[in-house]
Amino acid sequence: VEPAEVRRLYAIGTSMQCFVDPEEIADLIVYMCSDHGRHISGQVIGVDGNTETLWPRA
Repeated sequence: VEPAEVRRLYAIGTSMQCFVDPEEIADLIVYMCSDHGRHISGQVIGVDGNTETLWPRA
């Protein structure tokens, strides 16, 4: 399976229909480490195209 096909299949399996690139994750880290993120603490911030909504509920 080609990497492009894996990315495509992953993206269609997310509610936002996207694949998150490493640069986008790095952008969040830079923001969190900057003065703009100084009041954010104890949070879980998903950067995954909203895949958590796709798992079956028990």
